[in-house]
Amino acid sequence: MAKAHGEIWPVDQLGRVVNAAKRSRLTPLTRRVSRAVADAYRTRFGDNLHSVYLTGPTARGRPGPVEALGVLRMTAACAGGPARLEEAAGAIRARWPSAGRPSLALLDWRDVFPEDDAFSHLRFRIGVNSLCLAGRDISKRLAPQRLSVAAANAWIVTARDRIADAERRVDLAAREEDLREWSRSIARELLAIGFALVMHHESVYTEDPDLQREFIRINHPSQEGDLNHAFRL
Repeated sequence: MAKAHGEIWPVDQLGRVVNAAKRSRLTPLTRRVSRAVADAYRTRFGDNLHSVYLTGPTARGRPGPVEALGVLRMTAACAGGPARLEEAAGAIRARWPSAGRPSLALLDWRDVFPEDDAFSHLRFRIGVNSLCLAGRDISKRLAPQRLSVAAANAWIVTARDRIADAERRVDLAAREEDLREWSRSIARELLAIGFALVMHHESVYTEDPDLQREFIRINHPSQEGDLNHAFRL
């Protein structure tokens, strides 16, 4: 099946990015998996949970495993949260093997709203590519997210941890499909880092690898070979 061509997020003249996730674009499978994901968060975290969001490509009706972000209430703390979500991800995958293993993350309130009002990469993601699955929708209280230098830097600064996490999962992968998926995630992160270097200059935003590659290539044509290799991965 041919891959869907990427899309550029709408950006106004002030550099404010419009949320590209749309409930009407979700596939029937994504809808079913998303309901199970929301139930998994509610079951495991109860009153400590503020809200749950679908993000990533499936929030825009594109292929890929479901990605979700669960946000804890301001005063809540949940020990062992990642382990509970790993168990939930395995159960959801067993129920819908064709959907792949969902990526379920748990965020503290301060991950989204830092005390010093610093830029939050996670708040940016919720603002520009998310659908609320449960709880009170944080995106309704967010100011429009801008394509600032801070937004570009956040992709670069946080990428090291995301790649390190994917590398650990590659080392622990017991199934071939898990190995392929986490290896692909490393390649996607590398393209996202490269795109972050040109994002502010180009005044465009996208999370689709084919367009990220093209904007990097325009600015750094000497890297075309490496870019094509990462895209094939």
